[in-house]
Amino acid sequence: MIKIDKTNYDLYKKVFEIIWQHKSTLTQAEAYLQGINIGNLPSPVSMLNNLETKSKPLALKSMKLGFSDIFSMLKYAPDEFKKALDDDLKANGLPGYFLLYSQSKYKLSLILKRQTISLMEEYYFVMEILNDITTEITEEERHVLNKCVLTFEQKQAKKNRLKD
Repeated sequence: MIKIDKTNYDLYKKVFEIIWQHKSTLTQAEAYLQGINIGNLPSPVSMLNNLETKSKPLALKSMKLGFSDIFSMLKYAPDEFKKALDDDLKANGLPGYFLLYSQSKYKLSLILKRQTISLMEEYYFVMEILNDITTEITEEERHVLNKCVLTFEQKQAKKNRLKD
């Protein structure tokens, strides 16, 4: 599982920047092939930089969620793209894409083992798995994950009621 905290935030921010550079290039190319001009879309990196000036903890939380989104977006990227990204990350002295991806997927086995969702990051991760019909999980695993989601949502609703 990727563990991003304030001690390694800068390292993972570099990883995030390189991944986004590659993803942005891929998105531009795909749009061009379809005859779509998407222009200059706001970069998650610039949004992250903006958040850092306002709240480091919020920036940290956003980056954690951003990594989950990135792995979901890149799931169907061409293998050559993933290999080039992996090579670029390693050339910059950073963990490679395939290592990071495997660490993020390890999270699923941990959640299934303990049968509970502890963090909002895990909630979004599990939701992504449940919503992707191509994800290869068993019916039993799907049942356990659905139960975890329901329990987590109920706890969150209760917390929110107590705040009001």
